Amino acid sequence: MNSRLETIAVVAALVVVMVVLSRWTRHLTSRARLRSRTAARRLDALADSTVYIVAGATVLCLAAALLPQSRLPGGLDRAWLVGTTIGLATGIPFAVDRRSLRRRLRDLPVPDDPVAVVALAGAAHAPAIAALAAGDHAAAAELLRPALDMDPPDPEAMRIRALSAAASGEVRVARAYALRVVQVDRRRWDALVDTGLALCRRQRWGEGLRLLHRAVEVSDSDSRAELALAQGQAMAGRLRDAVAALDRSRRKPTRAPASGMRR
Repeated sequence: MNSRLETIAVVAALVVVMVVLSRWTRHLTSRARLRSRTAARRLDALADSTVYIVAGATVLCLAAALLPQSRLPGGLDRAWLVGTTIGLATGIPFAVDRRSLRRRLRDLPVPDDPVAVVALAGAAHAPAIAALAAGDHAAAAELLRPALDMDPPDPEAMRIRALSAAASGEVRVARAYALRVVQVDRRRWDALVDTGLALCRRQRWGEGLRLLHRAVEVSDSDSRAELALAQGQAMAGRLRDAVAALDRSRRKPTRAPASGMRR
């Protein structure tokens, strides 16, 4: 009885450790993917090998479970081996499914950082953009203040302010300005896309994906908004949702670009 309780405790501890590690590795792999396509391909190849590792471990555990108890190493219990074999076997379809999803997303481009893009573009509000490029977000916000205090506020100034807030970790401020842009001018849903992707690149996936979903709604499912949503979902590790958004982007029309929206 005690041995069974100990086995249950060990399995429960392993599950907890795997959950914690999965969240930790999710952050690491996301950062690595954003660095280069080479890193992304290597990570995909490593993840693809999981199928063979799980299948091999399943076969080994099954072979050991079929042995008589007398031939098993001390401390190993056949019931535990059978349970482990069943657990591993149920993971094989999941691993195969994830590999299939990754392959369908293999050609999905990694989006540029909208904060870096707007810093390089530098047309309207050039002084604020220069401050943003230098990483001085307080100065950028101050330089944008006159345009933000207009009635109505300047949409481009609000988009830049949203990106500056996203870069400095002010998630609520970024969200507020991005949503305010489409309240002033519904055609400027590019602010939602840019701010959403900027947040996703900084691993603030929840808020970033909400803005990308809103961009799809406001744009009436424009293909570029759907593609951006697919990119955000892929960065967040939500592969099935990313594939669905990518498929929708290929079926949807590309309308006249919103002001400031890159083709």
